[in-house]
Amino acid sequence: NLQLPLDTLTLEADVWAEAAPSRDTTAYRMANFINTTDEILLPGKALMFADGTMIGFSQLPMLAAGADADMGFGPLDGILLNRVTPSKSEGDVGVFVSANQLQEASVMTVENVTGQDWKILLRDAIPYSEQDDLEVEFTARPAIARRDPDGQRGILEWDLDLAAGEKMDVALDYTLTWPNGYVLQ
Repeated sequence: NLQLPLDTLTLEADVWAEAAPSRDTTAYRMANFINTTDEILLPGKALMFADGTMIGFSQLPMLAAGADADMGFGPLDGILLNRVTPSKSEGDVGVFVSANQLQEASVMTVENVTGQDWKILLRDAIPYSEQDDLEVEFTARPAIARRDPDGQRGILEWDLDLAAGEKMDVALDYTLTWPNGYVLQ
């Protein structure tokens, strides 16, 4: 077996943290970069560095000149996530016309205990309706940046700027309403 070292490329990247408190207690470092070389980058194994430290290997896709790619660079142990549901209730509503209703309130907490400021892409999900009789309403504080990104129904995203040592709460409330006599599945 023969291995030959190839050239080293350094590309400028936009770096942020992706966070999904409903799935994980830690955020992940992400980077978007553009192939600014005049060559196609061939697919294969690449040695990855973040902040001057080797973090491991990754599989690169084929990338044409001028094309961009998103890559993950592992967990950020200093971005702490928590999601709690302080209230959830289900019952009948209405005076003359009866309907069923499910309400849920949740609070997501993002805390930056690193020594640097971070741009954070926070994601959460709400139910969505595929029936005319099921209504879904929600409120979010602060307001969401995107709903259903890239056609992913029920996904909400926030763009947060979190300074070093800062902590932020994001509140999300939703209500499902459907006619009496129907069962929510």
